[in-house]
Amino acid sequence: ERPSIHDVFRDEIETLDIKVLMVKVVDIRSNNFIGKIILKQGDKIISLESKPSDGIAIAVRTNSTIYMNETLMKKYGEKIC
Repeated sequence: ERPSIHDVFRDEIETLDIKVLMVKVVDIRSNNFIGKIILKQGDKIISLESKPSDGIAIAVRTNSTIYMNETLMKKYGEKIC
């Protein structure tokens, strides 16, 4: 079985001693949600724009916290359980 791109990304950042601090869903543009993957390497913090689905897949693989903009959650979120 071949690894998914999310598994490859996780392995690459671990090899480079990079930590995923968090994943955020921050905005919506043209009916598409916008995500950010926040990374830390040494004393550098880096923010990468991503599709939220990719960010969430990476967060799950790295045990990182996932945040969603409160305004977006109130407008587009649904209560499910």
